Amino acid sequence: MIVHCKAQQLFAKSGKDMIATIAIASWCCLGFVLPFSTALCLLFSAIAIVSSVLLLNRENAIAVAMHPISIATLLLFLWLTATIAWSVAPPDEIREGISKYRKLLIPIFVALPFVYLKRDPNALLKAFVFGNLAIAIIAVVAWAGVFGQQGLNLGFFRIGGASEPIVGRNRITQGAFYIFAALLIYVQVLNNNSRLKLPYFWIVLLSVITLIALSGRTGYLIFVVAVVALVLIRILNGEFKQAVKIMIPSALLFITAVFLSQHMSSRLIQVGSELINDQMGGVSERLHFYRVGLHLYVNNPLFGSGIASYAQGYSESGLQLSQYQASRLQPHSEFVLQAVQGGSIGLILFFALIWVSLGAGYRQDKKSGIFAVVLVCFFAGAAINSYIWDLAEGHFFALFLGYLIAQDVNKASLMRRE
Repeated sequence: MIVHCKAQQLFAKSGKDMIATIAIASWCCLGFVLPFSTALCLLFSAIAIVSSVLLLNRENAIAVAMHPISIATLLLFLWLTATIAWSVAPPDEIREGISKYRKLLIPIFVALPFVYLKRDPNALLKAFVFGNLAIAIIAVVAWAGVFGQQGLNLGFFRIGGASEPIVGRNRITQGAFYIFAALLIYVQVLNNNSRLKLPYFWIVLLSVITLIALSGRTGYLIFVVAVVALVLIRILNGEFKQAVKIMIPSALLFITAVFLSQHMSSRLIQVGSELINDQMGGVSERLHFYRVGLHLYVNNPLFGSGIASYAQGYSESGLQLSQYQASRLQPHSEFVLQAVQGGSIGLILFFALIWVSLGAGYRQDKKSGIFAVVLVCFFAGAAINSYIWDLAEGHFFALFLGYLIAQDVNKASLMRRE
């Protein structure tokens, strides 16, 4: 009887181990396809979540759920869900809003299989990096004109032409992801853990594609933020030579891009022209959306107007631009979105999430601080894009937070065993 019970327990454990392995593989596949495919991202996300749910047990669930990031994401999601009670948005847009912010729950499910098997979650980040490198190679081929000026459109998958060599996603997302991937390669180099041949070549290639080949200004911004943050960290650590080694090549690359890129100089001049001459364009329109968002926030400063309420609030504000009177807009800023939807309470919870995630990122590598730099770059991008609302960027954020949770929980478990 005892032998039979032990056999059953062993069989159950081996079954759960297999489920955990499937979950980890699915999360890693999601990381790989995230830079270029929405459909595959959703497919692997569904498989991974279902597999992770099957691993729930009291010990692991408590360990993961009690992590500060888990608490912050859960509180923000619950608050946004509670605002359904007074949201001014139509029912279909409320449902869309809930579906957008369900990504805040994903980090818990990402961490669970890694905590269950006590596995290093670094495979998540490596998968994301290799996904970006794969499409970077395709982007170089497209940039060389192999697919012509119009690119290649397969219906379910698009490769841009020589003038805008995007692969699967838009220029804004792709540029940001390339810089995130470059930072993650750099941290592997610093820790002598990179299996890539010529890792600095890949860092430069990802940066060159972002700055010279693509026209997404978010990528330019994130590159600058990343370089400034890395240089400041080196200076604060007293590593002045290292700061110079980062600053000079980065500055030369950026200046070269200004002169060589057919996009960058015109895009930067466009920004200055819009701001100085008060012309209506991409930047001035976003500033207009932010001003309307501030107006909506002031009208409901404590509790906000409810989840997914910006579009409705904008259409009723009397401040909308004539070309957008029939549109359902988002303000292209996660900070503005949180202020309008959740009011001051929502903003406090959002800033709490920023604080605890930066703290967890810093703990992963206190000397280089690159994990925290990735988050700083993400939130810089979120200031001018709806990064949690958006599918690709929101899933990257969820994967990255899940990585941080798993690392902290596994390290705490190891310390208790020792």
